[in-house]
Amino acid sequence: MTIDSLQKNDVISRWKNGQSIRAIAKDLQLGRHVVAGVVRQHLSQTQSTDPVSRPACFGEVRFTRKSKLDSFIDYVEKSLLTGRSFRNLDHLNEVARWWLSEVNDRRIHGTTKRTPLELHEEEKPRLLELPTIRFDTAQVIYRIVDSEGFINYANNRYSAPWRLLGQMLPVRILEDQLQIYNTHIELVATPTAINRWNES
Repeated sequence: MTIDSLQKNDVISRWKNGQSIRAIAKDLQLGRHVVAGVVRQHLSQTQSTDPVSRPACFGEVRFTRKSKLDSFIDYVEKSLLTGRSFRNLDHLNEVARWWLSEVNDRRIHGTTKRTPLELHEEEKPRLLELPTIRFDTAQVIYRIVDSEGFINYANNRYSAPWRLLGQMLPVRILEDQLQIYNTHIELVATPTAINRWNES
């Protein structure tokens, strides 16, 4: 459905006055997706030049989070990367570690007026210790053992014990192998994973 420029202006005017997209669509007998498209187009055209293009009920538009992130990236680029060349990734990491400890951690932060090292020392007593047991992030999927005694994963077939034919079993996916468990969650097979990047 296409609408003319007068209807578009009416939509934007109503939207700026705080009327909802649903109400505008009902009043003008237009589809909500059409009204939303007009508003989206208006925002994309005016966002950089007219910061007051949103209804007052949405409040003031603030970009502090983005600008703080931009200023940090700018700081890293100017302080760490500008004027330096790196032989390889290991050399970049080595220089970055030096820069973090000798430059970044010792600078006085503009907002807190303290160095990151001072703030870290203050926070240290409140920090929790890391758990001693490694958190398990392995993916677990369920597969049915087919009539030939295989399960399918990532376009490959892996052997499972024949006595489990037709059963749906949990399979834990690790970096280099699969772990197949029976219905009592006992490990029954650990085939080597093939072609991990081809997962499906």
